[in-house]
Amino acid sequence: RGSVVGVHDPPMGWSAYGQSMACPMLDPAVVALHPTAPAAELAAQLANRLLGCGADCERSRPSGSLAFLLTQLVHQPAHDGDTRAGVSMRVLRRDCLLGGRGLFGGGHVATAAASRDEEAEVALEQRAGVDAAAMGPGPNDILRSALFSEAREAVLERGCRAQPRDEGSAAPRPLNDILQPGDAFPKPSACAADENMRALCELLKEAAIGREVLAAVSNKNIFAMLGTFLVGCARANISNAVVVALDDATAQFARGKGAHTYVRKLVARGGSTDNHATSGLKFAVLHEFLSAGCSVLLSDVDVLWMQNPFTLPSLYRDADVEGMTDGWDDLTAYGYEWPSHTRSLRLGARNSGLFYVRATVEAVRMMARLKGRMQREAVWDQTAYNEEMWWAALPREPAHGIAARVMNYLCHMNSKTFFRYMREDDQLLARHRPVSLHINYHPEKLPRMEDAFARYHGAAPDVDLGNGLGRPTKRAAQGGIHAWHWGVGLKAGQWCREAPRVRGAPGSALGGRLVAAGGRATWSGISGLHFHAGGALDTPWGSGSWGTLKKPGAEHEDLLFADFIGQQHVVGPHADGWPRLTSTRCADFENVTVVVHEGG
Repeated sequence: RGSVVGVHDPPMGWSAYGQSMACPMLDPAVVALHPTAPAAELAAQLANRLLGCGADCERSRPSGSLAFLLTQLVHQPAHDGDTRAGVSMRVLRRDCLLGGRGLFGGGHVATAAASRDEEAEVALEQRAGVDAAAMGPGPNDILRSALFSEAREAVLERGCRAQPRDEGSAAPRPLNDILQPGDAFPKPSACAADENMRALCELLKEAAIGREVLAAVSNKNIFAMLGTFLVGCARANISNAVVVALDDATAQFARGKGAHTYVRKLVARGGSTDNHATSGLKFAVLHEFLSAGCSVLLSDVDVLWMQNPFTLPSLYRDADVEGMTDGWDDLTAYGYEWPSHTRSLRLGARNSGLFYVRATVEAVRMMARLKGRMQREAVWDQTAYNEEMWWAALPREPAHGIAARVMNYLCHMNSKTFFRYMREDDQLLARHRPVSLHINYHPEKLPRMEDAFARYHGAAPDVDLGNGLGRPTKRAAQGGIHAWHWGVGLKAGQWCREAPRVRGAPGSALGGRLVAAGGRATWSGISGLHFHAGGALDTPWGSGSWGTLKKPGAEHEDLLFADFIGQQHVVGPHADGWPRLTSTRCADFENVTVVVHEGG
């Protein structure tokens, strides 16, 4: 059916955990094809690629086994000019079709292929230019991969404009659009459903262009980032952007910025308003937009837009869902043969914070399933989003029917790709302008977003990049985007993050005084901190640790560390003296005041 495979990349710190998707190879010994146009196109593709399609489509030739080719054409999403037929796939029942007395005399049906195929693996490695270590069986082996030739060549030659279908690639199946070209928009029957739909339809009449919008779901917790997002949309000439406000304060803020605004007061499962909980509400909102016949480019507000994806266009509009990838190179973004204990097709997860979803029958069904799962299950919205596009249908379950595409990872970029790779490629940085940059891999979302804004849009009198209207960012003197470490925090704070730490307060007068006072304190005016004698730390945001550390070159300074929820801090004396302390966050050098409650 397919599965989520976690990866762990410690240098990424806060976002060390990542997801990829894998499915065992389909065995071509027995394949049942129904007489549909997509199935006929799949058969033609198999024949075409096995028999050869000429020099013009050499890039699309398969390497390795027939099982890998079949799995690619059925399960791998389209990308750039490499299109897919859009077949729906179901796993046949092994107990019905296997065995010496079975109908097909012992054939293997849509089951895992042999665990190793050395000839196929060598061929794949030669094609990709990757060694066996990068393609090894461990889930983290792929972290060594850094193969950019396909996407890099494409964007340097042609930019991010959608490309024609590669010669020899599949003809995508026609989409089952909710509305046909001559139908009324928004869909009248959907608009009459309730008061919310009536309000949405009135907004769509004004905001949608070509029955499409860019939509961002937001609440009142992230006004600064929402403001930068909206200015970025304006600089990219995206006039059909809509803010879905989850509360009145956000609606007032967005309207004050001149944004099209749809107020939808939804509450996440459990009542939480944090980023992950809020993110899961998007599927209920998307179901409403799609039901009205409006296609949506869903964007989190930590996305900076540099070009208009609708008019460039970078969108292909030939699939039900086109999604940004969390992958960072050709293999992780587009897929590769993974020689694990079970040979599989594997690729990086598509990010649930940036994707285009077409107003089709299949997409509406997908959003309905996701909406239900968010209400019933304690599941990460990104996990569920990928599963609903990736899972193969099992017996007695309906096939999702989704035709999927992954966006070019150098056009719709994640922040790992940008800060770890593209930023260090002088030619690519000078000549290539991405369409969007999602600051999804890094905790310093707004500051990195501000520096990227300065790089691609420049400072302006009416823009506040965290340092006052019209002023450069606080990190401009350190190089703006170049001031940041590709993992966590500023390059200048690397010593702070990597300094050896000793839990508790051995040999520290400051730590001893903190323990003697009872260890309770406020953090930037927020109560609930407790520095325990053994080095455990309680905070309102989660547990952590504290103790002593030494600054290189200044070992005589009496400094403490306080690390929690993936962030590291150095704590030292305050200018006003005890019981105040100053905490400096290692990632961005933000200072807050810690006040110790003497006597506990």
